[in-house]
Amino acid sequence: MTRRLHLGALLVGVLLGTGEGDARAAILPPVALNEGTTPLAVLVLPATPDPLEQLAARELGDHLQLMTGAELPRAISGHEPAGLLPVHLGAAADPALDALSLAAGNNPSTFTLRVTPERIDLRGLSPEGTLFAAYELLEQLGFRWYMPGELGCVLPTDPVARLTAQTTTQAPSMDLRLLQPWIEAQHGWIARMRLGGQRRATGSHGFPGDPPRGALGG
Repeated sequence: MTRRLHLGALLVGVLLGTGEGDARAAILPPVALNEGTTPLAVLVLPATPDPLEQLAARELGDHLQLMTGAELPRAISGHEPAGLLPVHLGAAADPALDALSLAAGNNPSTFTLRVTPERIDLRGLSPEGTLFAAYELLEQLGFRWYMPGELGCVLPTDPVARLTAQTTTQAPSMDLRLLQPWIEAQHGWIARMRLGGQRRATGSHGFPGDPPRGALGG
C-alpha cells in the first residue's frame, strides 16, 4: 500500500449514523499515538481474541505504520507494558461502554469509541462492531479507501497520529448495507466501508449466493 491521490469517482455507500460526542473532551489536548517512529501506544487484545478483533488490531497497526513509520506493539489484556498508552480492543475494552452502544441500538455493528489521555477503548456489540470502531479511528486520522486495492487508499500527510479526546457511539442507520446481498462483509474493502447486515443469501433459483473467499480483492 503506497500513498496515492484519489483519481477516481467517489463510490457512495451507506454510512453509519453520527456518533454522540462527549462535550467534556473539548477541553482535553489531542492524544498522540507516536512521536516520530517511536510508538507511544500499545494495541491490547483479549487473551483469546476473535478473528475480527485480530483483524482490527492488524488494520490499526498496518495503517498507523504506513502513516507514521511507528510500529505499535501488541499485548494481551492485563500484560500491557508500562509507559505506553493502552488501546483496548473488543473484549479487552471497558464493558461499561456496552450501555452507551445499546442506547443507540442493538445492531451487532454498533460500537463505542472512547479516547482519553489515559487509555483508548474500541468496543462493539460484536467483534464486527469493534472492527468498525477501528475504521472510525482511522477515518478520524484522515484515511480513506475509495476503491479496493492500493490505488484507492489515501494516506494522511500528518506524520503524527493525533486523536481528539472523545466518547463516540455509532449505530447503523440500516440493518442491510450491502452492494449485493451475497457479498460477505467481514474482509477487505467491503468491511472498510462498514457494509454488512447479511452474511448469506439464496437466489430465486435456489443457488447459494456466497462468492469464493478472496474473490473480491483487498
